[in-house]
Amino acid sequence: MGTEAAGRGGAGTVERGSRVVRSTADVCEADASAYWTDAVCSAFVPVRVRPTAPAPPHGRVEHVNLDGLGFTLVRSGAQRVDRTRTLSARGGGDDVLANIQLTGEGRVGQDGRRALLSPGAMTLVDSIRPYILEFTGPFSQLVVQVPRDRVARRCPGSAARPLTPRPPG
Repeated sequence: MGTEAAGRGGAGTVERGSRVVRSTADVCEADASAYWTDAVCSAFVPVRVRPTAPAPPHGRVEHVNLDGLGFTLVRSGAQRVDRTRTLSARGGGDDVLANIQLTGEGRVGQDGRRALLSPGAMTLVDSIRPYILEFTGPFSQLVVQVPRDRVARRCPGSAARPLTPRPPG
């Protein structure tokens, strides 16, 4: 089976520089959905994950923690990820997630704002508050987890705003 909890949510169990990998390829198809949800929650914060394609969920999460920052590569298929008010109220995580879209497309929503995620784009999500991530097909992202207090001082009001690789205009 996969390894133990990763990410800032489970960062206390991940030694500096150690790599943690969890993949649905490690479990039988009947267990894939629950395993994938657990892998995502362990890497980040408690969320609800729902596949939006008829095929069984598949995915891979690779995580490393360096100097208080989490770096997580996520590869998966069509799904919706909800950080609900109820889950937010339960706590778990105090990071800003810099979602850098590598392949595929998705959308992120937080605080009434929505942004498109296309390859090369980046959005910031405050993990303490409710948010939604939606992917309509296969995708990969690099997620950099930064303690919220490091970002809040420099970028207030930055959640769910697109940061694209293209110049303005």
